[in-house]
Amino acid sequence: MGVTEAEPRELAVLAGAVLGSAVVTVAVERWLFRRGERRRAAGVRLAHTRQGLALGVLEAVATVATLAGEGRGSCPTGA
Repeated sequence: MGVTEAEPRELAVLAGAVLGSAVVTVAVERWLFRRGERRRAAGVRLAHTRQGLALGVLEAVATVATLAGEGRGSCPTGA
């Protein structure tokens, strides 16, 4: 079923999910930037860089876990 075949109610739910995701993403990004600026103002060295590296490591772990899970589940018979 393509997007053109979806009911208006389904499209509204999809649009709401996309908009909600964008709002949450912007809010988190703004919070992280303000946190980094507060840490920089307090004299913490590499305040933005350190939190960026930590979040990058978390993202890498999540990606590896997702890909590993997809690899195991893609062929249940082991063939």
